[in-house]
Amino acid sequence: FFCNKNDIFLKSLFRMVLRYDTLGGPGFQASLPSAVFQVLKDTLGVDCEVFASPLNCNYSYFCSLFPDTDVPFGSIGSFFDYYPDSGSFEANPPFVHAVIVRMAKHINSLLKRSQKTGKKQKSTKVSIAKCDVNRNESPLSFTVIVPNKFDEDIHGNISNDFFVHKLLLDNRSHYYTVGAQQKQRHDASYSKRKLLLKSTCDTCIYVFQNEIARKRWPVHGDFDKMIRKAFKS
Repeated sequence: FFCNKNDIFLKSLFRMVLRYDTLGGPGFQASLPSAVFQVLKDTLGVDCEVFASPLNCNYSYFCSLFPDTDVPFGSIGSFFDYYPDSGSFEANPPFVHAVIVRMAKHINSLLKRSQKTGKKQKSTKVSIAKCDVNRNESPLSFTVIVPNKFDEDIHGNISNDFFVHKLLLDNRSHYYTVGAQQKQRHDASYSKRKLLLKSTCDTCIYVFQNEIARKRWPVHGDFDKMIRKAFKS
């Protein structure tokens, strides 16, 4: 039995869409405005979401809940099975206590591991362009975005040694992208504003980094202003 590439794509697409449609709960699939992802990429080097789906992802690769249906569309699997040594990541998980606590513990574990790795490598240096740099440096950064009511879950499970920055956005002052955007009508009356949903809760943006990431991707003074503006677009 022969299937051409188009048939394979359509079958993969059907399985993936059916999975998320069956899951329901479009609120759990809500995302940040695309302008926020661009600011995070430009300022903190973020290029991967650790909680996304093929239907709402903004970067070329991402972690998602269902590898069996999502891998053909760029997923690298579940965040809880992912152990990066370096990189800059965005984490906007479902607003569920158990998930957020598990996420915070995993982030803390990854940052601790990266620090230990970095210390072991400090003695190994190579001169490049008259500058001494550590070989195999591992900058690791996480930008975590959750409602303010989960503040204790975040700070209670991620060491203050990695805390760099926190920004609080008041409710009704910013937007999220609706979770079921693939079901929106894209006809002549289509408007990007229809995909935005005003937040009903205060939102916290945290930045956690290891020592090397603080030098690689520092939080600059205009970061808050750029984020606030992006969350309104």
